[in-house]
Amino acid sequence: MKRATSTPAGLNVKKITAYLKGQAKSRNAVRITCQSGSVYIITGYAAFKLPAILYRDVIQPVTMQDAPADGVTIVSSDAGFVVNDPHQLTAAQMFQKFSACKEEVKRTSILQEVEAKGKVWGTFRMFRNGSRPIMINSEYDAFVDHHEFVYHSSNSPFAPILATDTVDPKKAAVSVLIAPMKANDEIQQVCNRLFA
Repeated sequence: MKRATSTPAGLNVKKITAYLKGQAKSRNAVRITCQSGSVYIITGYAAFKLPAILYRDVIQPVTMQDAPADGVTIVSSDAGFVVNDPHQLTAAQMFQKFSACKEEVKRTSILQEVEAKGKVWGTFRMFRNGSRPIMINSEYDAFVDHHEFVYHSSNSPFAPILATDTVDPKKAAVSVLIAPMKANDEIQQVCNRLFA
């Protein structure tokens, strides 16, 4: 059966699954916990809180196994996904720790190419909190349909972007947390002029 590209929750399932498969090739790079009707997924650059009902379509193609029991965390390993040490933080605890983003931020139409060693390293979507730019990898920005999500962050220059399916992040059934890239001085100056 062919999987849908997006879900009613506004998620791009193909992009998320492809991203998680890539991350799962590394040991301990993906942590998954099911808890109280939600599934939490933590990686180095993005984290997800989804209704547990989406496990089969979004996560099972990555883990190749049924959802873990409530409160149990599985992690990527050389042998597929294995149960994590129960004394370590669960993916749910980690998600809650990093997702304390309360201020609404604006997603702009600005895309910025970033070069490293003379080559284009990536394209980044510009978000803003006042005149402060927040750069998010455009691949990660495509995890959600921006028409269906509200974006949040905080005043910290390294605060992630939290995309939620509701205005109140605490009431969100679907949340995607994305790590930012720090804007350089040149981009900061341009944004100060653009967003002033």
